Amino acid sequence: MNVNQKDNQRILPVLPLRGLTAFPEMLIHFDVGRAMSVKALEIAMKEGQCIFLTAQKDLQTDTPEPEELYAVGTICLVRQILRLPGDNIRVLVQGGQRACARSYEKGEKGSLKAVVEIL
Repeated sequence: MNVNQKDNQRILPVLPLRGLTAFPEMLIHFDVGRAMSVKALEIAMKEGQCIFLTAQKDLQTDTPEPEELYAVGTICLVRQILRLPGDNIRVLVQGGQRACARSYEKGEKGSLKAVVEIL
């Protein structure tokens, strides 16, 4: 997990989760369909397969803003991506370290990147 690493901080793509939480050492799979989440996965695959997973506060929001996300989440390693019919993607990730998002920046297609600090 060496994406833009500086001390115990790194810049990672953010994938907001709805009604789901990832913990360290946990293998979890879920389906992704939102454009911002698909873009975050694409970025993660190009930059070392690490992604920051955090829960969103309101499950009904389709494109959450940074203030609508919990600060604490988990840095995960993307283990497998399976494309499903209808533009959905099934993802298998392995939880790594707990981290806290210190700041966010918007990317293309509404995707988010965060400066995360390992807890």
